[in-house]
Amino acid sequence: MDPTGYHVKLIELAYQMASTKATSEADLLRRFRTIYRHMAATVDGAMAELGFGPFGPMMSGMPGMQLPDTSKALGATDSEIGNL
Repeated sequence: MDPTGYHVKLIELAYQMASTKATSEADLLRRFRTIYRHMAATVDGAMAELGFGPFGPMMSGMPGMQLPDTSKALGATDSEIGNL
């Protein structure tokens, strides 16, 4: 199983969602970036909370590895989604 393969599906879904209301290529890119970032933060945040993926529990011998601040990322993308 590919642990990062889900990003391909997120890209496909974000593009589909962005293209339904985009009025130009620039608007499509802006919408895609916002939607993809929100979806990736949501999925990666859930995986981190459950202890899966690259941000799961770290061994004590891995200095410098920090968990992402998923609540900060979701807060930022929630406001961006609201502006679409």
